[in-house]
Amino acid sequence: MEKGYIKLHRTLLNNPIAQKPDYAWLWCTLLMKANHKEKTFIFNNKKQVCRPGQFVTGRKKLSQQTGIAESQIYKILNYFEKEAQIEQQKNNRFTIVTVLNWHKYQGNGTTKEQPGNNQVTTTQQPGNTNKNEKNVKNEKNKESVEYKLSEYLFNKILEHNPEYKKPNLFSWSKHIDLMIRIDKRTPDKIREVIDWCQADDFWCKNILSTNKLRKQYDKLVITINTTKPKPKPKVLYENISETNN
Repeated sequence: MEKGYIKLHRTLLNNPIAQKPDYAWLWCTLLMKANHKEKTFIFNNKKQVCRPGQFVTGRKKLSQQTGIAESQIYKILNYFEKEAQIEQQKNNRFTIVTVLNWHKYQGNGTTKEQPGNNQVTTTQQPGNTNKNEKNVKNEKNKESVEYKLSEYLFNKILEHNPEYKKPNLFSWSKHIDLMIRIDKRTPDKIREVIDWCQADDFWCKNILSTNKLRKQYDKLVITINTTKPKPKPKVLYENISETNN
């Protein structure tokens, strides 16, 4: 059983999930279950790593711990994932849940530096948030490499579909942040993969978000590496007829 405490900001009361007890209780449970340090376990004879902000679970286990029906657990988890609050990695035995922005909101910073660890999305700001501070923060975030890469992907998508609806690029940035911080991808490599997939007839139709980019990243890299033209063999000897002349 996990020990210690988590940070729970009062702005949760201003969040829409506060009006839905199952959603609020499950969200609090996810926060309490998330690892505060890296843990490892063995599955299929392979070492698996569970990083801070992640934990291994399943719908049945969460149902037993929260008293919420499994079907409702499934529905709420999908809602949280859609709102870019969590990410799920599923297999036929268990699910690894990642609480997005865990380091930012549950780290060692002060409460003053972390005003909103319980907001479902970055767009759902509490009503008492100072608008000027919010605008300054957003402008600063637009200068981040995560935001710029999200915007870069969006602009590439527009080249194929000018009517593509503009997403919340701040939410998109969260997945780029995970790619850089958790998956250890470099910004230059991410940009290279974006260029390639948006120039490919098949992948440009399938990579339409940073979330999808992250999920398909390894497959994309393998495809890129296996489709690169093979280098021409070096000529070791000149044409014999020419040398004889």
